[in-house]
Amino acid sequence: MNTWRQLAGPHWRPFTVLAACILLLAALDGGQGAFLSAATAYSTLQIFATVSLVTLGLGLTMMIREFDLSVVGMYGMAGCIAVLTGTQHPWLGFFLALAIGLAAGIAQGFIIVRLNLSSVGVTLGGLLVFVGIAFVLTESRSLPYDNLAVALLLNERFGGIFSIRSVVALAFFASAAMIFAWTRLGRDIIAIGSDRRAAMTTGVKVDVLIIGIFAFSGLCAALSGVLLSYSLASASPAGLSDVIAPAARRADSRCAPLRAQRCGRAPLRQRHRHGRRAADGGGSGWS
Repeated sequence: MNTWRQLAGPHWRPFTVLAACILLLAALDGGQGAFLSAATAYSTLQIFATVSLVTLGLGLTMMIREFDLSVVGMYGMAGCIAVLTGTQHPWLGFFLALAIGLAAGIAQGFIIVRLNLSSVGVTLGGLLVFVGIAFVLTESRSLPYDNLAVALLLNERFGGIFSIRSVVALAFFASAAMIFAWTRLGRDIIAIGSDRRAAMTTGVKVDVLIIGIFAFSGLCAALSGVLLSYSLASASPAGLSDVIAPAARRADSRCAPLRAQRCGRAPLRQRHRHGRRAADGGGSGWS
């Protein structure tokens, strides 16, 4: 009974649903190999790579009770910039698009923190600006990417089920998991989302982290857009606009455990109370 409650809890529920879906599809397959195959795993990871990085950045902003609407515009604009500038030198287009995504995220985070504005309003403005720039740069048309060698390289299968795009996405998620599990940075981000005032009391640099998270969100959106545009050998200012819905759904499912923590789990509250006492005595409150 206790095991079932744990599996149905907010921490394990997404994994329980995933395992149930895999078992159901495997049973329906009946051993024919249409589902449990390397081709299915490869296709699944390719779809994962398309949305996952945007989900990661967006999810982090949701964890601190903010929301980054501009990922949609950055997703498309970065791909267009990379295709326009990276035909002869793919790395030039790649790094230029990432730099723009990072700078845009920093700028939006700074405006939100400095002017104490709602992230929804600021990033909605960013979305409109990025989409407009993408339409101006492409003259409202799809752009072909003539360097097919790069497209083939990004889609080349290795290890049976992986590609460069999927490995990059998995590496980002693994790094984020390790940061949240074993570093103070992860605890500080959770503290900001749980109780921002308590986090400030315990010495967390809230403003810096908010700017950093929006910068990371912009970087993830730009990286995902560049890799997809390169792999498709094409970029469009509007063709990637449907990324926000699946990204938000996935980010919301990943933030569910944090909401459960905020709604009454004792350890985090106790940690904040300990942090306030430590702050009164001159300590940081975080180990």
